[in-house]
Amino acid sequence: MPDFVANAVTKEFDTPAGPLRILDGVSTKLDRGQNMAVIGDSGSGKSTFLHIAGTLDSPTSGEVCLMGSDLTELNENQLAHFRNENIGFIFQEHHLLPHSRTCCYPWWPPVRLTQIRFNAPKTYLIRSACPTG
Repeated sequence: MPDFVANAVTKEFDTPAGPLRILDGVSTKLDRGQNMAVIGDSGSGKSTFLHIAGTLDSPTSGEVCLMGSDLTELNENQLAHFRNENIGFIFQEHHLLPHSRTCCYPWWPPVRLTQIRFNAPKTYLIRSACPTG
């Protein structure tokens, strides 16, 4: 089984006009030794996907598995423990860490980048890049 699996991940937010679908069936897999970059237009769902992958938010439907654990089955306390033990974050918003100008999102042990295409309201690509060591 791959170290990271997102399967048919959907995220919707309630609005006065009805549900707003941000992610629509996003699926991808990563094995140990791979990296991925999520690239897309503003508002295309990149941050939403990464928040779900990092256990900061949960999908409306679909499954997210990391290192053999189905994260969609864990309660808040279990997620907090899993996040504490297995996931690190590098923040994009510099004001969150006043003396830092780093960028980013969830981080797992180094993995090499592969090219994967997945569909969302606005399709975006996970592009390949140079291997990391």
